[in-house]
Amino acid sequence: IGCKTSCTNEQFQCKNCRCISKSLTCDSKNDCGDNSDENQLELHCGCKFPCADEQFQCNNCRCIAKSWTCDHKNDCGDNSDEYAHCSYPVCSGNQFTCANKQCIPQKWVCDGNNDCNDNSDEAGCDNYECEPNEWSCPSTGKCISAQQVCDQVKDCRLGEDEEKTCSRTSCTTLNCEHDCYPTPFGGSCYCKPGYVINKKDNRTCIDFDECGGHKHKYCDHICSNFNGSYSCSCYPGYQQHDGIHCRSRAKD
Repeated sequence: IGCKTSCTNEQFQCKNCRCISKSLTCDSKNDCGDNSDENQLELHCGCKFPCADEQFQCNNCRCIAKSWTCDHKNDCGDNSDEYAHCSYPVCSGNQFTCANKQCIPQKWVCDGNNDCNDNSDEAGCDNYECEPNEWSCPSTGKCISAQQVCDQVKDCRLGEDEEKTCSRTSCTTLNCEHDCYPTPFGGSCYCKPGYVINKKDNRTCIDFDECGGHKHKYCDHICSNFNGSYSCSCYPGYQQHDGIHCRSRAKD
């Protein structure tokens, strides 16, 4: 949308159509009110006051401590202290990589809390499928262990896992292949480790493919799936650590 009035030759026209003196541009002050007079990329502003040696100069000319860079926090206000010039470590197999490259424990994903500080650990959780022998909280989609359902401790945000209707009344009619645990809905079938309930009948058990691209990463590098099990291996130059993780041989 164009501005209805034009500024004079001695003035700068802000994005919000306000007119200010050209001398007020690139002075590290928001004179326009929309910060368009401080747009470093469009105006090619140079920072008038360089930062001290122990400080980092942001693209918007703000000075922050160098220790604040690459800490997954937008200390500059324009994110120039993050991402582009940062070399973040690769998250391990039991961690989740946030959009801001921060590593958090895998169990924090889809727990209803913004642990990444950019909410990427909660994105798409409405369609998130729980791992084998986990139960999905109806209100948030948070996955909890099947053993935590009806154990008299409220693990779901609204306490849906501990309703007064907790029972195993449906277990006799479900005819579970492996076993049945109590739920607020009368019971649910579950399988032994390495297997998952077949969604076609909700009672029989089929192999769970740990290598199938789940949010939980079972292996750091190479994953091989077997019936009821899986194994991990590492790329050349790395050695296996605790059966799941890989670390560089050069560090030894």
